Amino acid sequence: MHARWNYRFNVVEGVLFTSGTHFMSQVSVLPLFVASLTDSKFLIGLIPTLFLLGTTATQVLGAAWVAHGRDFRRTFVLATILPRLFQFALIGVPLLPAGWRLPCFFLIFAGYSAMMGINFPIWTEMVSRILPVNERGGFVGMRASLTGATSLLTIAAASWLLANLSTPWSFVACFAIAWLLGTASWGCMAMTRFPPAPAPKERPSFWRKLPGILREDANFRTYILVRMLLAGGTMGTAFTIVHTLPRFGLTMGQANMLAIALPMAQIAFGYLGGRIADRHGNKVMLVAGSVIGAMALSTLLIAPSLPVYALGLFLLGCVLHVVAGLELNFVMELGGERQASYASLFNLAIAPATFLAGMLGATLADRFSVSLVFGLSALCWALGAAALFALVREPRQKALSHA
Repeated sequence: MHARWNYRFNVVEGVLFTSGTHFMSQVSVLPLFVASLTDSKFLIGLIPTLFLLGTTATQVLGAAWVAHGRDFRRTFVLATILPRLFQFALIGVPLLPAGWRLPCFFLIFAGYSAMMGINFPIWTEMVSRILPVNERGGFVGMRASLTGATSLLTIAAASWLLANLSTPWSFVACFAIAWLLGTASWGCMAMTRFPPAPAPKERPSFWRKLPGILREDANFRTYILVRMLLAGGTMGTAFTIVHTLPRFGLTMGQANMLAIALPMAQIAFGYLGGRIADRHGNKVMLVAGSVIGAMALSTLLIAPSLPVYALGLFLLGCVLHVVAGLELNFVMELGGERQASYASLFNLAIAPATFLAGMLGATLADRFSVSLVFGLSALCWALGAAALFALVREPRQKALSHA
């Protein structure tokens, strides 16, 4: 009934929120901020580790909130405002006394990551209520393409701030803009119109049914194991931009401009990838994305010049789109009618592997070299692609049967 209205507002929401995240990007701005405070590669590598751990380990709480809540719209509006509160708190961190900046940054960023994790299954439930199965890939792809286009401007703006404002004011400005755009995106989400809620029915306890999912669904168990392997591919993410400072002698503003290669990949690949996933299934794109991930990290490892390194970042942007968007659709299809439970259980299960991969990458970069981390990441992507192709079945027919 409200499909067109919801489609428009949630596409705009994606544009606003993603544009905001480029002013506090885990790949560029946040590593550059930490690098301005310390030379420790371990602490720089801790940024994506904290985010991935926070967003995976807490999703089960969001799914439980959905399962036990009576008013989904109220739950949705309240939960989605919580990460914005931590974004607001981040604005003042660069102005704190020097000894307080790093501890407060990591504390606030950990809270932000946890709130984002709680939000993911709630957002997933929202999408499943307002869009049919065979339109979700196109929706994710359209958001990715449009956010890619606007991200060119936002990354350029963030780079200008880093190049022309003195530290710490450049980071204060970036974090403030991230919060403003995030709050505007929340306003768009709050405009979502939901269909009438289904009649309440007796359901088993959310917590008691989670172990049963793992026992019953062998394909889901296999995908979790494969995804644990693919988690190793993210070890080098935090270093892709900050590594260019010593390697190519770039300034912070110049290094951040390289991040433009990531949304350019979304523009070129986003909508097309979503439509291919709608027609042929998400597994095809996940396998392709994993292969591209191996190519991306290999290119970053051996790049003899800055243009070739930028090509590696472009390929990495394709992978980040697949993992962030289409993997969510894949897990939703695996789950059928129990999408929120599957999504939260999946992310809870891979949280230990995500944490260990991040800690391993940070330690290896600190004690040996970033190049070693890039090489191991490429290997994980390649092995994961082979395992995904050979061992995991496409769940599309199951999802259509529950649509």
